[in-house]
Amino acid sequence: MFFKSQTRRLYDIANVLKSLGIIEKVKYFQAKAEKNQKEKKNAFKWIGSEGFQLDQEDEPINLQKSIQEIPKTTEQNIDNLERDDINVQTRQKMPE
Repeated sequence: MFFKSQTRRLYDIANVLKSLGIIEKVKYFQAKAEKNQKEKKNAFKWIGSEGFQLDQEDEPINLQKSIQEIPKTTEQNIDNLERDDINVQTRQKMPE
């Protein structure tokens, strides 16, 4: 059981590296001991940083600015909710 969970974690890590373009999944054949047969095996090929590229258009996130904007955004959300509540109440009072 412990071995299977370790193997699963390695595949999880490999999937992340694959999605980043740092490694790629490949197949290779390994000779079997019996009757000159070959067995397909999974392996990973290292691509390195060549495959890993960030978009040049992406700007770094300014955390300080984002943190300062939280109260403003929260106030706007509260105002929107209050306006929505008033609109709903008004619609309920209007005769059809």
